[in-house]
Amino acid sequence: MSICKREGCKYKSPRSKGYCSVTCANLDALPKDTLVWLRFETRNFTFDAFGKTKAEAWTALRKGWAEHVKNTNADPGYLNEFKEDVQEIHVSPGVCVRDLDRDLNGVIENCRP
Repeated sequence: MSICKREGCKYKSPRSKGYCSVTCANLDALPKDTLVWLRFETRNFTFDAFGKTKAEAWTALRKGWAEHVKNTNADPGYLNEFKEDVQEIHVSPGVCVRDLDRDLNGVIENCRP
């Protein structure tokens, strides 16, 4: 077995095509100008963060959450506690997204971290 050929992935690839999963293969097939869009929904607010990488989007989301905590006295640990509820969507210019779960042009993979 070798390491997955998608840049940044460190999982081993049991498949002959060199990817560890269908998700990695699909993500690698996306246009290179793709942005990572994270969405975190609470009972009262929806937070959207964008980045060229997943790490950059998470940094933006954490900064936004920290500002929200200052303004509302929300629980600072809430985002970390519910991080599995953050939706990760990959978008590129010219793509239409409907209800965050479907790309009308067929290029978005909706997955969870």
